[in-house]
Amino acid sequence: MILKNGLIAINDDVVKKDILIENGIIVKIDDEINGEDIIDCKGNLVIPGAIDVHVHLREPGYTHKETIETGTMASAKGGVTTIMSMPNLNPTPDCYENLKVQLDLINEKSLVNIYPYGSVT
Repeated sequence: MILKNGLIAINDDVVKKDILIENGIIVKIDDEINGEDIIDCKGNLVIPGAIDVHVHLREPGYTHKETIETGTMASAKGGVTTIMSMPNLNPTPDCYENLKVQLDLINEKSLVNIYPYGSVT
């Protein structure tokens, strides 16, 4: 994938560059990169994904408030690529067995990276 015409910060300047991404990794940044699978960034700022260290996903236990899927969809839409989820769940992740319930759901439903907090009870 090539991100074309994006604005990026280099040193103390914001400059227009193309970015080549292969297998999810930036492999080249240059003035002009040609190829297929192009996204025209049209002068938009291209920055690394954000990290949110305080997210209430509410799953398992309280899916009427939020789910892993809806919470991570909102995160991805807002440019957040990594979140840390609070432990106010049912079951509370205060032992490995309870944490595994949450981890299994994360592996199945997450659209971004999730690092769950444990609970000390």
